[in-house]
Amino acid sequence: MPSVRLQSSPLWHGNSRSRAATPLLDFVIFRDEHFTFGFVVSFVAGCALFGSAFVIPAFATGVLDFPPAYAGFVLLPGGPLVCVGLLAAGGLIDARGLDPAKPIPLGIVCFMAAMWALSGSTSGSGLSDLIPPIMLRGLGLGLLFVSLTLLTLRDLGPEMIAQGVALFNLGRQMGGQFGIAWLSTILDNQNAQNRTVLSQYLAPGEHAVTERQDAVANYLTSRGYFPEEAGTAATAVIQKAFAQQVATLSFNACFLAIALLFIAAVPVLIATKLTLGRLVGRHGNLKQGPACLENTNERTSDL
Repeated sequence: MPSVRLQSSPLWHGNSRSRAATPLLDFVIFRDEHFTFGFVVSFVAGCALFGSAFVIPAFATGVLDFPPAYAGFVLLPGGPLVCVGLLAAGGLIDARGLDPAKPIPLGIVCFMAAMWALSGSTSGSGLSDLIPPIMLRGLGLGLLFVSLTLLTLRDLGPEMIAQGVALFNLGRQMGGQFGIAWLSTILDNQNAQNRTVLSQYLAPGEHAVTERQDAVANYLTSRGYFPEEAGTAATAVIQKAFAQQVATLSFNACFLAIALLFIAAVPVLIATKLTLGRLVGRHGNLKQGPACLENTNERTSDL
């Protein structure tokens, strides 16, 4: 065993030196202006993508009482529209020479409109009410991500494409994790706030509550309930409707927050773009293009 360790030791040090010379991720790629800006935008887009994919099925199961297996298929109608958006944006960019940045605003507007439409959902909404916004969401995602990917990676050299794709996907995944955590926090806070606000209308002795409870109890009695059981069952029905209304308002707040996310992100994105532009103008080694990245790598290796 000692001899094996001694013999394998040079190989280990050689591999270590090789890994140090060629790191897994070369962060010099962030010296490309388009890539850095696209990475920031991918974080915001990932937050909206994964956040909405988390909230929509949760709304279907928690408010609309869809079975879990059925709720998972709620997002399915958006799949074909994602393909349509990808093909439309890719075809215009490839065949007509369209600037990859131009389909991005249209994709954002489609996505925001879909989330705004979902923010008006009620506890009586059905699949027919969810499908149109979900299809519009899919179209927006298709237009957004294919254009954003091309815009982010277009100035990278062949040797940097693999790392660029990896970091671009990393930014989207990080944004997705942040979006899920952010929306979960909003949902919890809204549940507590809405429960506090609405509970004051269910105070004992409220005329509307007593009237509703009597109406439900009379209906249950006509359906075969004993009078003493009908009162308890009516209270349970009212409590369930109360919880459903609280959840509906909370999920609507989440949908609206996703719709407003891009508006809130605009100042950050503009500041990022201006900062990158100033850095490009101030430092000669922050030029765009693969040639600059190759020269920067050569200077780094010489040092």
